Amino acid sequence: MGVLDLLRNDPESACKSYAFTVDGSTMNSSPTGGACTITLEKINDQVYKLLVKSGGSDFFFPYMNASTGGVGECKVPIGQRDGTLALTGSMNGCALQVNRVGNDFVFYHDSNGESLAKKGNVAGTQVCRVEYKSYAGPLQIGERKAADLTTDKVKTYFQHCILSVHTGGKWKVYVTGIHTLTPVSNPSKPTLVPFTPHLVPCMTSFDDS
Repeated sequence: MGVLDLLRNDPESACKSYAFTVDGSTMNSSPTGGACTITLEKINDQVYKLLVKSGGSDFFFPYMNASTGGVGECKVPIGQRDGTLALTGSMNGCALQVNRVGNDFVFYHDSNGESLAKKGNVAGTQVCRVEYKSYAGPLQIGERKAADLTTDKVKTYFQHCILSVHTGGKWKVYVTGIHTLTPVSNPSKPTLVPFTPHLVPCMTSFDDS
């Protein structure tokens, strides 16, 4: 079974075995995402990039910085099949929120975990919210180890990939982590290394109903 199929069919195993990053550059021009097609690019034996393009049977909701409103979103109709993915860009302080609005779920990428609240009343009923402190974990492994790995010769960055996977009739939310070690002398040749924010990669779930 390929890695993308493993993520769809056994996300727990996929997120224990590999780390992921999402490239949504083709769908980042608007705060409103939508249906997408996902392909996979191998970075190394442990790290894979999920590339999205508009149109398809999966879903993408973008990151928007404060100057562009701070909230990216996407409607996902209730009743998706198992294996469906809802993806967004990496998070390092942002939050995931999902509201039910009629017959849809609306997935939000909430910049800095505070941009959505600034918009005032948000339609629907909240069914899921995952803050930075939840996906980073109590030890904040990503941030602390990045600081330890940074030297005069290597700058280290960290990212958390939040993956929503429809499995067992529910939406389950997973996290994987990546450190990017970038040589100061050759910044075009970074090394990507996974880290494990939590012993169990599934952080929460909500019913698809």
